Amino acid sequence: MKFHLTALILFVSTFGFSQSDFTLTQFTLKDSTKIKTGLWIEQSFNSNVINNSVVFNLAMKNGPTFQSMQNMKNRVNNSNRAGYNGFERVYYVQKLNSKSDSVALTGFFSLHSSRQITAKFGEDALRLIAYGNKEFAGKKADVNNLNVLLQQYTSIQFGITRTRDKKTFGIAPSVVIGNKMARVNSEGGFLYTSPIGDSVYAEAKGTFSQNDTSSKLAYDPNGIGAAIDLFYSMPFDIFRKNESIGQLTFEVNDLGFMVWNKNTLTYSIDGNYSWAGFKAPTLFDLNDSIISSQQPNDIERSFLRKTESGTINAMLPVRFSVRYAEQLNDRVLLTANLQQRFFSNMLPFIGLDQEIRLNDGNKPVAYNLRFHESFGGYNYAGLGAGFSVSAPAFDLVVGSRNIIGLTNPEYFSGFNVHLGFHWKFF
Repeated sequence: MKFHLTALILFVSTFGFSQSDFTLTQFTLKDSTKIKTGLWIEQSFNSNVINNSVVFNLAMKNGPTFQSMQNMKNRVNNSNRAGYNGFERVYYVQKLNSKSDSVALTGFFSLHSSRQITAKFGEDALRLIAYGNKEFAGKKADVNNLNVLLQQYTSIQFGITRTRDKKTFGIAPSVVIGNKMARVNSEGGFLYTSPIGDSVYAEAKGTFSQNDTSSKLAYDPNGIGAAIDLFYSMPFDIFRKNESIGQLTFEVNDLGFMVWNKNTLTYSIDGNYSWAGFKAPTLFDLNDSIISSQQPNDIERSFLRKTESGTINAMLPVRFSVRYAEQLNDRVLLTANLQQRFFSNMLPFIGLDQEIRLNDGNKPVAYNLRFHESFGGYNYAGLGAGFSVSAPAFDLVVGSRNIIGLTNPEYFSGFNVHLGFHWKFF
């Protein structure tokens, strides 16, 4: 039936984005549905160099394999990226006027939690951390331009959507509670190892910030902020030979800021350190007592210039996106999207999604295969697949936007799993 197919288009087209994104178009009710409530859960990681085997073994507290480390070593570039996103959302949507009104209004409430780890780093920094300084004997290992950000926040959001003449506008302000934050910015630095490896010299300059160290629980409030989401959707027909008219959507998400509280710590790093290594009269005299007595114990004092506590203002990782969706025929829905998320070390992202209905369109329940292709973000290419069901009382979607990384985790990077479900009441 057309009703179920239309509901499926509206539902699936909202999930065409990677990196744990969710769109406000999910909160429109254009059919006889009066109330909708649901959830969305997603976990993602991607990198152009750090492969899945390293990530999985670190998560399981095992050592990475020799092969995965070698593969990572062969893939490293001058500029590298990595990012993790965890995302959970529960929401409630209600129609605010009657079906006969020329303007359709919906109101909604959403509670969601986001966790992000993003990193941008050079080739030497990765080689030094992963393999040590042996290969840098007689030369410098540069660790400048290192940027790492970890943040977790919870958003309480209220919003409204308005539809008239097939054009829809949505707005949703939110209160944002900051839970966890750590940030590293390297402004310069290097490590020099002597040609025979008997001494090292290091210089470093930058800052390290973190939330209140007395905060122990994952959802402790350590900051407060505000954000707003906006979208505008309108008819736009690219493929004119079919009966359907496409929908073009412009959207802004997480446009806002966070103020981390007065107990936030900032460490200013600017200094140098040299160490001549262990010295013993003979090789046979090199024992634990000599090693412990000559271990460096003033490294922190050499690099740390000052420690300050106080509020830190930070922008949220705002996202701008453009999406186009059109039903090409009775069975195929195509969605294309272009997006950029700032303050997250991401490259611009281009994605394509196809939804293929498996059963007859006259059936009340639709079963569909989903396919995903992308380029950009934290990696250069993505390939995914999934499955969705649209029934009169509910919609379900489950899948992955990156299955390449699971085929050979010793070499490839990236994983994604997502689950979306909502109930409809008439």
